[in-house]
Amino acid sequence: RSFRSGNYDKGEMGVASVSLFWHFVDVIWIILFLLIYVWQ
Repeated sequence: RSFRSGNYDKGEMGVASVSLFWHFVDVIWIILFLLIYVWQ
């Protein structure tokens, strides 16, 4: 499956959007924990 093709149905696009959102949230939490660890 290629991400370059624009042939997505709503289910696939929804899964991709939710996955991207949660990866972004994970990165934010990792940065927060690292900052808290460094400040102590």
